Amino acid sequence: WGGGWEGVGGRAAVGGNATFSSFNVIPHNVPGPALVVGGNLSFTNGQVSNGSTFVGGTVSTSQFGSPNGTVTGNLGTNLPVDFA
Repeated sequence: WGGGWEGVGGRAAVGGNATFSSFNVIPHNVPGPALVVGGNLSFTNGQVSNGSTFVGGTVSTSQFGSPNGTVTGNLGTNLPVDFA
């Protein structure tokens, strides 16, 4: 994703690698993780609000925020979503 500002008004899951630029993930009062990525995550200039991020591989961020949540990487297949 990239270009102008874009986003998801809910939770998101990506089975492989994910690269986000100028992007927001904003789940509205939805329980559970906000973003789950099965591979590596690269996130520049954006945020994941109101929920945590779980990443199977590495995490690379720049100008990134995670208000009301945490970011956990290098989880392998121990993720809250089964991408099998």
